[in-house]
Amino acid sequence: MNIVEELRARLPGLEKVNSLEDIVLFLIEQVQRKETDSFETFFQYVEQQLIFANREVADRLIVELLEALKNQSSLRDMDYAIFENWIGPETHVAWRWLEKKWKGKTSLRDTASGL
Repeated sequence: MNIVEELRARLPGLEKVNSLEDIVLFLIEQVQRKETDSFETFFQYVEQQLIFANREVADRLIVELLEALKNQSSLRDMDYAIFENWIGPETHVAWRWLEKKWKGKTSLRDTASGL
């Protein structure tokens, strides 16, 4: 099972999503609807994956889930800090690392490309 399928299995309503981007958009919609009851379980799984999964999976979660969550929240005029209510300690480290890498950049990809 790939990471998208694993995440999909942990959050009711994700049956039709096919990418981490879809998951990000779903999470934002759920916050806007105040339907966050299952977020704790979802983000606990993300935490476990950041700790125990291989580097490739962890990197995908950091960039394609966490960074995208910050970016998409900002685009919707939503304070992404709301998600800090559910993230664990290791996820929090990655969350802050993204902020540090963003300083003066619009995204982590800008940092990687040296822009």
